[in-house]
Amino acid sequence: MILDIHYKSENELEKNLSNFALHAFELDGVPCSCIEAPLQAFKNQGENFQRRICAMDPVKIHKIYKKAFDSDWKRTQRLFWKDKKIKRASVAYSVQLTRLFDSAFEQSETYRDALQASVGYELMHSVGKYDMYDTVLTIPEYLYHTYRLRSHFE
Repeated sequence: MILDIHYKSENELEKNLSNFALHAFELDGVPCSCIEAPLQAFKNQGENFQRRICAMDPVKIHKIYKKAFDSDWKRTQRLFWKDKKIKRASVAYSVQLTRLFDSAFEQSETYRDALQASVGYELMHSVGKYDMYDTVLTIPEYLYHTYRLRSHFE
């Protein structure tokens, strides 16, 4: 059976595996409501601003992001974490994604529970993008980290 991971799914497990699912954790001491929050925070500079984004409801972040936040990361291909610049197509950003997913895994019991419940299912993410220059988390990156962390339960 296949799980198509996205937050608008009617399947609870697909929702709980989504970046938008509420799985509280901290990344470098910054409280995060879910995996999606720091991904959106990476698009803008300023630690205080990033802290506010990371604490927000993920659906609210997604709905208001394009209207409210001025980010030209797609043009510059520069992302930020705690005022450190990170090129999108870099080893440093890949390491940042690993740290993000590992932090969620280590600190969020609900995230681990969702991963464990998905054992035996094939995973897909049909609503994402493949172009790393157009998104802060591609489908292959997302699935790689999800499968990697889920392997702890197999």
